[in-house]
Amino acid sequence: PVERDAVPVLLRLRHDDAVVHPAFDEPFEVPEQVVRGHAEHRRAEAAELVERIRQIEPQSLFDSLAVSAAERAKIAGAVLVIHDTTTCTFGQAEPAEVGYLSTGKAGFLLHYAVVIDGDAWRRPLGVAHVETISRKQRSKRGRKNKASGGETSQWQDRESARWERGIAATAMLLAPCRSVCHIADREGDSYALLASMSVRGDSFAIRVNHD
Repeated sequence: PVERDAVPVLLRLRHDDAVVHPAFDEPFEVPEQVVRGHAEHRRAEAAELVERIRQIEPQSLFDSLAVSAAERAKIAGAVLVIHDTTTCTFGQAEPAEVGYLSTGKAGFLLHYAVVIDGDAWRRPLGVAHVETISRKQRSKRGRKNKASGGETSQWQDRESARWERGIAATAMLLAPCRSVCHIADREGDSYALLASMSVRGDSFAIRVNHD
């Protein structure tokens, strides 16, 4: 016979602290110390999981995604690479921890490149490039004081450089493919970017922002 006090702590507890164990025909009340021990064990597991997550380098995850996408792209042969940027917002977070958006709220920019099979089905093959752009402080420039294109082109850490980094990285990653065409929205309409792609011999389609 199984003693009730010997029932393992890691049982599935119901909301009324009663469980059904294969050794018994009906529910029984779990001793308070067992319930307390179970809760402490779950808290310890959660704390360990949080610590393990904190130790993960996001870029290592992004790199593994890129390798998988490149393998599928090589098999496809001809691919399209769609480059874009999206805004990630976190309403409950502190901007000082996550980053500042132009609105002053917490969030960051996520720039990515999605690889698509160039055949008629346009099948997604994976993500070939990901990078985050986090602002340490809110911009002090208003719309009226916005920097000109000539000024921003001189900045070493300008955010628009992410387009060149993304296209250059995917061009190298997908070099074994038979054909690669980079596609970007009008934010990618930059003379410097178009010039670098032309020198590299890239195939591209960029939505025009300026005449």
